[in-house]
Amino acid sequence: MRDEKLNLIARFNEVLHCEGPAAAIRAYGAENFVWWALGHGEIQSEVDGILAVMRANIDSDGMTMRVIGSTIEGERMALEIQGRATLKDGTIYENQFHILYVVRDGRIVSLREYYDTARAVEIWSPIFAGSAG
Repeated sequence: MRDEKLNLIARFNEVLHCEGPAAAIRAYGAENFVWWALGHGEIQSEVDGILAVMRANIDSDGMTMRVIGSTIEGERMALEIQGRATLKDGTIYENQFHILYVVRDGRIVSLREYYDTARAVEIWSPIFAGSAG
């Protein structure tokens, strides 16, 4: 069961990286899938646009997401992740993430994303403000 959950999350993240959130949610999310982010609440209907703005501002190396720890208990899987990207203007964005997945009946029911909101606001708020117009 542990390996099945690990493989499901790995496949979800591969599709997320290669094809985007909507494709990953269609492929591996439950019908009532919820993507919740600290400071924003439910973002499943907005995550494609959010990640598109981020990708447009990150250099060609993209964002690395290195798993530094994981825990699985019952239907819950938690990942600790170190994220790092260089923006096109040379700014380095680093953040620690904790992502909690709930898997039920072979589908991802929810993804809860926790991170240093102060660092995210410092780096991303000016970019999103500029993309709003």
